[in-house]
Amino acid sequence: MVALGAGHSHFEDEQFAEHVAEALAGCFVILLLPHADPMVSETVLRARCASERGEAWGGVEFLPEWVTSSQNAALADAVVYATSMTPTEIALHAAGAIPAGRR
Repeated sequence: MVALGAGHSHFEDEQFAEHVAEALAGCFVILLLPHADPMVSETVLRARCASERGEAWGGVEFLPEWVTSSQNAALADAVVYATSMTPTEIALHAAGAIPAGRR
């Protein structure tokens, strides 16, 4: 398992996104978001950032772009929404999203 935060899988230069897609070809990629509603995901992530960093990205708004990134969506074979799940439940749900032949 490789965890890439949204900012680590979204690129302003489309050529970098193509390199990432090539590197992950053959892998089963799960996009993990807090909620199916992008606005709720942004709210959850902004609150986490403020809690962990004491600020919400220093006034720069990357979260809306990351949460709705077509690059992230294109990389994903499945999406898991972590609404109200414990870390263990998220892991089990993510593992369950992987087809049996790819585990």
